[in-house]
Amino acid sequence: MSWNYSQVVAKLKPLRTDLVSAYSSIKLESLPATRVYMKNFIYQAWAVISTLKALRSKLSPSTVPWYPPEDENSVRYINEILLDEETDVAGQPQQYSSHYNLFIKAMREANGFSEPMETLVTDLRQGMAWDKAFIKNKDQYKHIISPSTFKYVENEIGIAMNGDLHQIAGFFFLGREETVPDLFSGFVKSLNEKEVNAPLFKSYIQRHIDLDGDLHAPLGEKITQRVCKEDPKMWKEVYEAGKLGITDDLNFAKGVTKMIGKPLTLYEAVGGRSNLEKVIEAAKSRINADAAEKGLGDEDGRMIVNSLSEDFEGPSYPADQKFGIPKNSQTNLKVALLDEFSGLLANQEDAATHLKKIKTKLSKSFES
Repeated sequence: MSWNYSQVVAKLKPLRTDLVSAYSSIKLESLPATRVYMKNFIYQAWAVISTLKALRSKLSPSTVPWYPPEDENSVRYINEILLDEETDVAGQPQQYSSHYNLFIKAMREANGFSEPMETLVTDLRQGMAWDKAFIKNKDQYKHIISPSTFKYVENEIGIAMNGDLHQIAGFFFLGREETVPDLFSGFVKSLNEKEVNAPLFKSYIQRHIDLDGDLHAPLGEKITQRVCKEDPKMWKEVYEAGKLGITDDLNFAKGVTKMIGKPLTLYEAVGGRSNLEKVIEAAKSRINADAAEKGLGDEDGRMIVNSLSEDFEGPSYPADQKFGIPKNSQTNLKVALLDEFSGLLANQEDAATHLKKIKTKLSKSFES
C-alpha cells in the first residue's frame, strides 16, 4: 500500500482527538495554573528549535567547503520555519528573538519559574554533554518539573540526534505542528474569559496558532512528501514517529494537569537558587551569638536546609560532612530560615494558601 501525508494525518486522527481532550483538561484559569504549564512547556519550546536544527542539518549540512543540497526546495521550506522560530519579529521594527526567548520573557512577566530550563541551557552552553546535562537537570528538578515533560524532551532530542530525516520530520510535523492550533485555541479562550494577566504568554500562543496552522504545517507536509516520495517503509516510520510525538504530548498534558493546584515546593516558592542564597544569609545573620561562637560555617545553613529536604524539594547542596553545631543552635537557624521563607512566601499570592501548611510541617521538624 502506498501512503501519503494526508493518509498519515487521517490515520493519526483518533490519537489527535485524545490529545485535544487531554489539553482541554489543562485549566489555565489563573496565574498559578498558567505558571505550572509554562515551567513545563518551556522545555518543549526549546526542543522545537533543536529539532528544526536537526532537520536543517540533514537537508543541508553546514560543511566548508559548501556543496549544493540535493533538495533545495525543502531547504527553503525549513529555512522559512527556522526564520520564525529562531529570529521572529519581537514586537518592534528590526528587533528579533527566538520563540524560546520570547517564552522566557513571557514567564518572567507572569512571575513564572524558568530556572530549571535556563539551568539546562547554561550547562549545554558551557560545554556539558547532552546526556550528562539532561540527567543532572532531571535529578535536580524532579520535584518541580513533571516526569512526562522530561520524557517528552528525552524522546524528541533522541530522535533529533539519532533519527533519520523522515523520522525527525514525522515526529515534528505530524506529532507537533499539525496539532498546535487545535491545542492552543482552548488556552486563548480560557485565558481571556478568566482575564488571566499574562499578555506576552497570550501573544505567544496566538502567534503559534497563526504560524503553525497557516504556514509551518503546510511547509512540513511539503518537506515530508518530498523526502518520503512513495516509499512505503518511510511512510510507515513517519507514522510511527508522529504517533510517538502525539503520545508523548498526551502524557505531557496529563502530567501538567496533575501538577496544577498542588502546593509549590519550598524551593520554587522562594524563587529558586538566587533567593534561597539570600534567605540563608539573612537567616544566619539573625541567629544568636552562642551559635556564632560555636563556629557556624558557610555551609552550615545549606546543611540545615538539606535537613528539611522533604519540604524543600529542590536541588540539594553538598552535606557530606558533620559541622558539630549544637542542637539549640540548629533550631535557632531553622526558625530564622522559616521566618525568612515566610516573608518571601507571603509576597506571592499563589503561595499564600500553602504557607500555613508549610509552616506547620516545618515547625514539627524544629522540635526534634
